Amino acid sequence: MTKQPKKLHLTKEHVYKLRQYHGMSLKEFAERIGISFVSVHRIETGKMKLSVKTEARIIEAFGLSVNKLRSVTIHYDKHIAGFKGSNEDE
Repeated sequence: MTKQPKKLHLTKEHVYKLRQYHGMSLKEFAERIGISFVSVHRIETGKMKLSVKTEARIIEAFGLSVNKLRSVTIHYDKHIAGFKGSNEDE
């Protein structure tokens, strides 16, 4: 019996963290995946669901796998979010 590869499912948090990880603006991210920056913002804020087509575009544009997405998320949580939080006290 062969193991099935894990299916990659992106959430709004994944989209936001992926964009931040790559240091991209809403516009840059949107252009890379072929949708409007307003749509990216609406996806990140949960006002619009991530379509299967857009999810596939993101996966292809960034060469995502389950492991790569996990790595991006861990990096964001440790470095980017922590850095932003450290400036709030000033």
